[in-house]
Amino acid sequence: MEQQLTLPLIPLPEDEVFSTFYPNGSEMAIFALHEVLKNPETEFIYLWGGKNTGKTHLLHSACSHNDQLSLPVALLPLTQRRYISPEMVEGLEELSLVCIDDIDEIACDDKWELAIFDLFNRIKEKDRATLIITGNQPPKELGIKLPDLISRLSWGEIYQLSPLKDEDKLQALQLRALQRGFELPEEVALFLVKRVDRDLRTLFEVLNRLDRASLEEKRLISVPFVKKVLSL
Repeated sequence: MEQQLTLPLIPLPEDEVFSTFYPNGSEMAIFALHEVLKNPETEFIYLWGGKNTGKTHLLHSACSHNDQLSLPVALLPLTQRRYISPEMVEGLEELSLVCIDDIDEIACDDKWELAIFDLFNRIKEKDRATLIITGNQPPKELGIKLPDLISRLSWGEIYQLSPLKDEDKLQALQLRALQRGFELPEEVALFLVKRVDRDLRTLFEVLNRLDRASLEEKRLISVPFVKKVLSL
């Protein structure tokens, strides 16, 4: 079963935890996240990078960590802001952890920019919650209009995440397979990277599909089996 977050309720993927994240140069960011969750003296961490750099995975990992400890958390995916409102950030300063994904999505939205700015101030005043935010650019290049929010986004520790190269995707697929309880042969991982959409999230979804199919048919995952399941 998938875990549930509070304010708002967002399902946490069980396979997006720290142990399934392939770092590829992001070790400092991962270390900082572990440290702030263990001893939350740093009030704010900002992670930035392009598509498929693992920003959302790390937010899910942080939320899962605190959720496992029965600490209240909130995840706001701003790519889905049409389903949520700026008023939903009210009271989040009372939680242990607040994660805001893709803050670039609310650039030039006056209500949202002000709501996030006010949340920063309440978190600092309460000194209870840790805030982790992701974006696709450094704070000053997000296109945000509110100068004070740009300043707040530059307050804490800032880490850039880089996309995986194809050889790293092989390792990431094999790591995810081990997390699911099976070994993925290198030739199969290479075949998937070459023949399937190289978007890492898509590759992981395909891996999950292959895992389910192999269990149903009681067959090992091989290149011929992959071709059959994916109709390639």
